[in-house]
Amino acid sequence: PGEPEAKVWNRPPIDCNFPGGVELQEIVKYEFLEAKYLILETVAEEGAPLQTREEIYEINRKLVESHNRGPSGYKLQLNQFAHLTADEMKSFKGLRLSTVEGSKPHTHVDDDEVEELAKHLPDSWDWRDHGAVTRVKNQRMCGSCWAFSAIGCLEGAHFLKTGELVELPEQLLMDCSWDAGNGGCLGGDMSNALNWIKEVGGVTTSIQYGRYYAENGRCHLDKKHLISPIKNVTQVARSVNALKVALVNHGPLSVGIATPPDFQLYKNGVYKPSEWGETDHGVVLVGYGVLNGEKYWLVKNSWGENWGMEGYILISAEGDTLNILDSAYYVTMQ
Repeated sequence: PGEPEAKVWNRPPIDCNFPGGVELQEIVKYEFLEAKYLILETVAEEGAPLQTREEIYEINRKLVESHNRGPSGYKLQLNQFAHLTADEMKSFKGLRLSTVEGSKPHTHVDDDEVEELAKHLPDSWDWRDHGAVTRVKNQRMCGSCWAFSAIGCLEGAHFLKTGELVELPEQLLMDCSWDAGNGGCLGGDMSNALNWIKEVGGVTTSIQYGRYYAENGRCHLDKKHLISPIKNVTQVARSVNALKVALVNHGPLSVGIATPPDFQLYKNGVYKPSEWGETDHGVVLVGYGVLNGEKYWLVKNSWGENWGMEGYILISAEGDTLNILDSAYYVTMQ
């Protein structure tokens, strides 16, 4: 009572004529009210005036409509992030590339070998078709993208080595790899994580370690049940062909990318923004191809299936779009 009315997006009506329908309606009503008052909250980035959730949503609505009327090869949509500021979106990323000397893995560079192997690559590749990619996961509001990127790479390498696709625990890296320079929900570096796994001797399965909580926890790694021991962690040379060769021959890659403001609202198409900033998000590269004449990288994100193309994004493979060539890694197994 007394609160101003807020415009909110419409939710489809709930059919209550089934067992549990009335209870479901009450849950939806509660969520609706919660969303309404969420919109009425005020937020402000440093040095910026206060904005209500409704104002932020309206800004993004206009951005989506304006962009989608243009000639761009990709589309945007209003999604679960449409009411968040760019500053708030940092909590859904978390990549902090290490600058410590000697902390980076060795880079294998043999230009002649890469170019020769590239001649025999298929026109397109998708590791999902070959069984090396687990379901799309959701890091939620926790800066743990680096853990999801590293684990996605390791899951693929484990599959190539054993023929078994097993879900491995991001929570383990968040809880246990602090001495490698990572900080759980506060951010980390996937190369640090992969090298930590190499030193420890592997990880356990998600079932053995426990589910993902989207918060920092106490390490309870049981080293008696380690699997997926890593022999080497290698950084891929900074070229399109080197990335393709590494991807096809070594499985899904752990990569870092930059995320411009409209990245959070991506819907479909080949994402090719006009500009971007520093690398700030860890993802998993699982394939490449061509769509309507545009070459792309197929990338698995960790924002759930409701984002993008059921959790995936097509990133332009023209040049070093989003810095995708700068921080790419694969592992070889023992």
